[in-house]
Amino acid sequence: MCGPQRQACRPCVDADNASPAELGKSIGASTRTLSRLFRNELGMTFYEWRTQLRIYHALVLLAGGHDTIQTAYACGWANPSSFIAAFTNIIGTTPGRYRTSRQTTARASQLPTVVKSSE
Repeated sequence: MCGPQRQACRPCVDADNASPAELGKSIGASTRTLSRLFRNELGMTFYEWRTQLRIYHALVLLAGGHDTIQTAYACGWANPSSFIAAFTNIIGTTPGRYRTSRQTTARASQLPTVVKSSE
């Protein structure tokens, strides 16, 4: 989106739980206009975009060590099972496995590096 359209959609970032009608009203656009903008500019629906935004926030929380249930509610899901399904569909692994792999990687990067002498 360019120019005024991009600026008008700035509230989208904070619109985690808003419907397209509520969001449209807040930026002065009809639901149909907003729907067309999302499809034309982003290649996805408003709901697909919002799910991806929520998953992005979930990745940050999980990498920080938050558990799945806490992350699900913090990112706007009504229940953990729908969060797990959406996360797995987009990321390809469960939130628990993702968090565990991030923690394992972080621990491994904190290990001292052993350098062998060239003698």
